Amino acid sequence: GSSGGRVNRLVIFGGNNDDTSFNTVHVLDAADGNKWRWFHPDVKGTPPCPRTGHCATLLEDNKTILIYGGWDPCGEDDDEESDEEIFQDSFLLDTETWTWKSGPKPRYAGGSS
Repeated sequence: GSSGGRVNRLVIFGGNNDDTSFNTVHVLDAADGNKWRWFHPDVKGTPPCPRTGHCATLLEDNKTILIYGGWDPCGEDDDEESDEEIFQDSFLLDTETWTWKSGPKPRYAGGSS
């Protein structure tokens, strides 16, 4: 829901448990301003690979979330710790149309803060 152009919403992307990393989107929304509810949008486009530890920020248009980097600690080959996949990509999620698209190519490789 929105009030005066502001949306009372928390968008969660990705994460992991002991066995699996995720690339799903979950939304906690205050539809009427007082009552919070969870919903799971039908997201279109090609999503990022499953990951955790990524950065996410809402862009100035107040509708697009930029996802950058992250890693998959639950990769398929559990024999070596160095096989964990570290991502250096970015994606944009439009929270009005719930559509993914590729983001800008990062300038710098490495970690984020």
